[in-house]
Amino acid sequence: MKSIKLILTLVLFLFIAQVWGQGTMYLQEDFDGLEVGSIPTGWTASADYWQIRHTNEAGGESPELRFNTSMSGDHSIYTSAIDIASAEDLEMVFFQKSDDLDDPGPYTLSVQVSNNATDWVDVWTVIDPANISQQMTVLSLTDYATWDLIYLKWKFSGDAGDHDNWWIDNITLYEPTAYPGEAQPVYPSDGDLDILAPFSLQWNQGLSADPDGYELYLGTEPPPPFIQDIEGDTSYYTGELQYDTVYYWQLIPYNDFGSPENCPIWSFTTGPDPEIVTPAVESFDSVSQPDLPYGWRKIVENPSASAKVVTVRYPSPRSTPNQAQIASTSAAEQNVMLISPPVANLAESRIRFWLKTTYLPNAGAMIIGTMSDPFDSSSFTGFHTVPVSEMSTSFQEFLISFEDYTGTDAYIAFKHAGSAGVSSSLYIDDLSFEELPGTPIITSDVDFIEMLATENATTSDYFIQLSNDGTGTLIIEESDISISGDNAEEFGFSNDSLPISLAQGESAELSLSFSPLSAGEKSAVLLISGNAVNAPYTIELGGIGYPEGTAILGHGIDPETHPTDGPVNIFFKWQRAQMVYTAEEILANGISGSNMLTHFGYYVISAPESPIVNYRIKMKHTAATNVTNHDDNLTDYNEVYFSSLYMPSAGDYDVLQLDTPFGWNGIDNILVEITFGGVESTSSSGINRMYNKPVPNGYRSVRSSTGNITGQFTNQTRNWKPQAIMTFSENAGGP
Repeated sequence: MKSIKLILTLVLFLFIAQVWGQGTMYLQEDFDGLEVGSIPTGWTASADYWQIRHTNEAGGESPELRFNTSMSGDHSIYTSAIDIASAEDLEMVFFQKSDDLDDPGPYTLSVQVSNNATDWVDVWTVIDPANISQQMTVLSLTDYATWDLIYLKWKFSGDAGDHDNWWIDNITLYEPTAYPGEAQPVYPSDGDLDILAPFSLQWNQGLSADPDGYELYLGTEPPPPFIQDIEGDTSYYTGELQYDTVYYWQLIPYNDFGSPENCPIWSFTTGPDPEIVTPAVESFDSVSQPDLPYGWRKIVENPSASAKVVTVRYPSPRSTPNQAQIASTSAAEQNVMLISPPVANLAESRIRFWLKTTYLPNAGAMIIGTMSDPFDSSSFTGFHTVPVSEMSTSFQEFLISFEDYTGTDAYIAFKHAGSAGVSSSLYIDDLSFEELPGTPIITSDVDFIEMLATENATTSDYFIQLSNDGTGTLIIEESDISISGDNAEEFGFSNDSLPISLAQGESAELSLSFSPLSAGEKSAVLLISGNAVNAPYTIELGGIGYPEGTAILGHGIDPETHPTDGPVNIFFKWQRAQMVYTAEEILANGISGSNMLTHFGYYVISAPESPIVNYRIKMKHTAATNVTNHDDNLTDYNEVYFSSLYMPSAGDYDVLQLDTPFGWNGIDNILVEITFGGVESTSSSGINRMYNKPVPNGYRSVRSSTGNITGQFTNQTRNWKPQAIMTFSENAGGP
């Protein structure tokens, strides 16, 4: 059964086609699933002027039944026979609307009943009604409850002339009860999402008898707990609710004859915290008209049919598809205002928006103010007025600062000043909430950075951290960054993180790259401006280009140091360690095809305090990309270097000429194993530079100070890997 659209007018009640809590239901017809141009099976129409249409004019949802003709006479449609033999009482409801823009006539609209489809009795009649706005019609059929069968007919009689349409939907024939029927939710609908709290639960009474009151149950678990007994009202103000939370609610109507059983439990989910934190932009384009964006509210007091606060397409928004319209009529003392979500740090903010109006010079001014309660118009306090003299019928930009605001309100309201005798609309679009200009200051974690790469290759794994040590928001666009100096063209930066927007105390990374065109030392200067008061901010860039045939493995500076671990660390006397350098890494340095690896070494930050004894390096090809597992398939054949006393040099790569060059096949990864021991004097020394990002299972080892373990399995893995250098020649061979 389809759901029914809410009809919210002064004369219209809500009705939902699926009604429970009554007596027997004899007919429920909402025309759902019927094809356009047809009528329900078993129904009889006098002509094809009665047809199903995919519209919702009567107040339900598409489809519905429409009568349309210019042919005068009697035109009717009636149902098939309905068995009501068990009924002790009978009632009928349906939705309808009639369009008669030119008010011709005479003609009569009527609803009739019969027990034989021949003799008909009028139960509702209207003559020359002009327009009938959307309404729910309720008819008592008590006098006919003694029949065994009943037919229902809708009839047009008279001059069709300029009569336009008669729309009918959601027909229900039922047996009313002495106790009230189930209440029908108006707002929110069952299962609604992103409900902005606080708000008022709203409902309408169901069919059958009038209730004396309602028991309201509301909570975060079904069945919800009892909240309040409500008499004489069909709404309940929730107060503050938790954000992003499912709530359940139930209404049990009652009178002296009792209550319906098994009243439904409905649910809704509250939305996120709507608070606006600068910077933020509202273009009103994320919603369907006439809805307002989530978090926005409106107040329309002393309303007429024209007073409203909505989103609209016409006339010509500044940014499509929508703009906000605040329409005021000629009635005096109206409160018509658009209200923002709460704004964080309002006194430290400003708003920028585009505004236009209609009917100059007889428009109303706009008063921009603050509110403590978005439901209470009396909490509005004016802050700034945009007079009519500054307005135009085309969009103009306005900038309002709250720097001088000293109150505690959190909401910004845009109020149509209006006045008696003046009707006009104000249109707002592309509203931005900005932090008041402060004094942002650029700082960095380094004032010099050295980058390493092979000539004609590129490394982009170097990062600097930029911070805002000032006030306000630091904005850095791509155009705010440049590189100058003799070798500027060999340095670069990534725009992936740009633009950068940093509030006070916030930081962000900027990625740098180095692409040396030749071997040797390089230098340049990175200049960063943006809106910082200390712009341009400079960072010295240094680079070393290594000759072709060199592979630089790992880049940047590891934010952590490892004083008790690594391939030249002597915290333990003995160590066996394994790591893998991948073919992908090597190829990225411009190395290709089979090559002889002749030199290898690690980047040493600080040397060990005593020599490393029996330092041995082995290499082999492997399909593994890391050292998740120990590799025990290395033999003496894989040995490429040995030193009985090895003292690394610090401050650079300590490059070792291999005793036996390693013939790399140009395809597989290279497993490197180091062993040493026993060191005479252990200490927290011998520190290597690691990759500047974590490398899962990048290093594994076994270590001891009590005995030689260099023949044992490695049993500890690390999520880092030592930076290394490899030098290749074109002649393949070796292990």
